[in-house]
Amino acid sequence: MNGRARNRGFTLVELLVTIAVITIIVSLGVPMYGQFTQSSALSGRSSDLVSAINYARSEAVTRRSTVSLEELAGSWGNGWQVRDVDADTVLMTIDNRGQTRVALAEAANLEGIEFDADGRVSADAVFVLSTCTAYSGDQRRIAVSRFGRVQLTREACP
Repeated sequence: MNGRARNRGFTLVELLVTIAVITIIVSLGVPMYGQFTQSSALSGRSSDLVSAINYARSEAVTRRSTVSLEELAGSWGNGWQVRDVDADTVLMTIDNRGQTRVALAEAANLEGIEFDADGRVSADAVFVLSTCTAYSGDQRRIAVSRFGRVQLTREACP
């Protein structure tokens, strides 16, 4: 037999080594993918909330009326809506029901934030969004000052 006929396939050892390398790569990659999706969900949800807060403030100033950001269906975890209080009109709704990756808790047990015509709120408000578990996670703190300024900070889980 010439040299070509012998090199037509893989040996059992080569196949087992290849499978072992693929197994190691996959076992390292899957947990990292889970952390990536958690982090992405947290960033998206916190961005949605900051956008809603800024939108409510902007609409209050533009409309020269009171505009509120309120929890949806009795819980901030379900979502939120922006409502013109004076006209009793819903301007925007974000529905997060069915999305359980990110927990949202408010520090002062707020049911809503009301912006006056100057874009100010009556009291400071703080929201904490979290993906903290026993093994990993991250959280974001969104603080709204009395002047309507929004500050987003990234924090480690407690």
